[in-house]
Amino acid sequence: MYSEINSSTPSLNQSSVAQGDIIIFSYRGVFKEQTSTHILNWIERYLNSNSTVTRPESKKIFRAAVELIQNLIHHSSTSDSLFVFSKSESENRFSLSSTNLVDTKQSGELVSALCAINTISEDELRSLKKSVMTRDSRSEHGGGGMGLLELAKLSNGNIESELLPSHQDKLLFCLSVHLKPIKA
Repeated sequence: MYSEINSSTPSLNQSSVAQGDIIIFSYRGVFKEQTSTHILNWIERYLNSNSTVTRPESKKIFRAAVELIQNLIHHSSTSDSLFVFSKSESENRFSLSSTNLVDTKQSGELVSALCAINTISEDELRSLKKSVMTRDSRSEHGGGGMGLLELAKLSNGNIESELLPSHQDKLLFCLSVHLKPIKA
């Protein structure tokens, strides 16, 4: 099993990083609890040492990282999975991205959930989150669950996704969350 942890990887799959973004941290490999602990500790240290990131921004970025990494732990099992933490100087924002293989059924559910999330208002998002929390099953929008709803809330709906052809009847699901600074 091969994995890599870097603070800058020029050969990184560019579909995961917006052009012009600076990669702060990347990991490609199998995601397990121990991996997530290491990555989240690294991100927390970075955010705490960066004087330009406010405490509320740091919490928001960290919560988004937790959601993306939990998704990778639960829904990926190959070394093709990727997590990237980057910063755009030109747009003054941080981005968190993940990629993992999904089957066609999962891809349909993800597309449906993301389409629904991207078309609702902030109040509707809040109501949907409450509804999902009171149910034991997945959401009616195809299984997005709380993770995607939380990412939508944290990013003010600034989520991008892409499905790319891969191998073995699988698609590569690329999810990016863009977090702009919190205005005081």
